[in-house]
Amino acid sequence: MPATPAARTSLAFDAELGQSAFPVRFEGVGRTFAPGSPVLTDVTLEAAAGEVIAILGPSGCGKSTLLRIAAGLDTASEGSVLIDGAPVSGIDPRCAVAFQEPRLLPWRSIADNVALGLPRGTPRPAARAAVDELLSLVGLTAHARSRPRE
Repeated sequence: MPATPAARTSLAFDAELGQSAFPVRFEGVGRTFAPGSPVLTDVTLEAAAGEVIAILGPSGCGKSTLLRIAAGLDTASEGSVLIDGAPVSGIDPRCAVAFQEPRLLPWRSIADNVALGLPRGTPRPAARAAVDELLSLVGLTAHARSRPRE
């Protein structure tokens, strides 16, 4: 059963947090892992800049595969994905992925794990300020130097 867009809503991103949005378009995207067993077939959809789309479906229908293709973590067997009008050809530094199973690096502090989600090349003082703000937002400031299992 193919994944289908179920809900659409506009979302204004906060420029102060450094978040930006860009349009994403899937054009006839398909993905086959084994001959004769397609996971995705002819997926065509567009998300405008700032628009949020929920992709719903049962386990194994291709939702994660579709997002992995968009993030450049996997390739389509057919069709293409355009981000901001340019074809996806590998990992796009403007994209971030939140995996289904959360993964923290156990040898790094909570603050260091949070910093991994910041854009590459963020100056150290700005990164520190962003991490402090995010940890405060979720009430983890006191645990910034702790490791995930502490």
